[in-house]
This record gives sequence, C-alpha cells and structure tokens, in this order.
Amino acid sequence: KDLVNPGFIKAIDRLMGEYPNLVIKTVGSFFPDFKMKYGQRYEQGFGDVDVYKWIKEKYPAVMDETDIVIAPLLEDTYNKGKSGIKFLEYSAAKKPGVYQKLHIYEQYIKQGFNGYLASYEEDWYNSLKKLIDDAKHRKEVGEAAFETLKDFTIQKNVYKYSDLFKKLMKNET
Repeated sequence: KDLVNPGFIKAIDRLMGEYPNLVIKTVGSFFPDFKMKYGQRYEQGFGDVDVYKWIKEKYPAVMDETDIVIAPLLEDTYNKGKSGIKFLEYSAAKKPGVYQKLHIYEQYIKQGFNGYLASYEEDWYNSLKKLIDDAKHRKEVGEAAFETLKDFTIQKNVYKYSDLFKKLMKNET
C-alpha cells in the first residue's frame, strides 16, 4: 500500500527531472524507491527517542536546512483523524509548505497565502514549482504561516476552554 499521495510522487519525479540541484529529505520515514531513483539527492534523517533532544538540537538543524516543507498524506480514515500539528510546527519555523488537502490543514491554510493545499499531481507540481522558483514568495508564505500561529495561542483560545468547563460544571449540579 502507498504511504503517501501518488500524485505527490509523480510531481516529485517531474521536479527532480527539471531541477538537478533539488534534494528531498524525509524525517522519520524512509522511502527506498526515492533512494534508488535519486541516490544522493534523497536524504533520510531520524528524529530522536529523546523528544527534548529532538526539539532542542535536531529539529532546529533540520529546519535550517529546509526551504520547503511537505505533508503528502494519503486521504484515508487514519490521516483524516490526525491533527494539523505539522502545519503549526513548520509555521513556527517560518517554513512555507504544501500539505495534503485534508480538513486538518484546510482549517489553517489560505491557499497561496500561508501555504498550499494539494490533492492531485498538478496541484503538487504547480505549488512546489511556485515555491521552488520564487524565493521572495517562499519567504512571504513562511512569514504568513508564522503569523497564522497567533490565532492558535493559549492566550487567544483559553476562553473557549473556560466556557466549556463552566458549562460542564453547570450540568453536573
């Protein structure tokens, strides 16, 4: 069974053919097909079993080496149940990204402004190509993604939880 969106794989094949300096790096997952096709242009890194070491040391280094982030998930029941944490993490690093068009990302992303949503090969190809070709746009999208985080701070949302707990308390009495 495929692990990522097949349209993404086709788009990457096209882009790797067009851009001889393009390097794909995955963190966590390893894709043997990528290694066989792209050799040294495909890198695979690992997180760390110590989450604090990952956060303090490895994650910042990975983000420093990254120009564009991707989340090419399959549109299946499992992935539909995930959170949008990848968008939030990548946005904290001011990285522009292309994400599978799923509800978990649609709630955050304004197409072409603070990220891109993609479902099919052409979506993936066009979105990634735009970010590859336009460094200024890449920076603007990353900055806009970072600004999006302000809407998801504890301070901005604590009232929602406060109201919920008040309602729950009233129902118990």
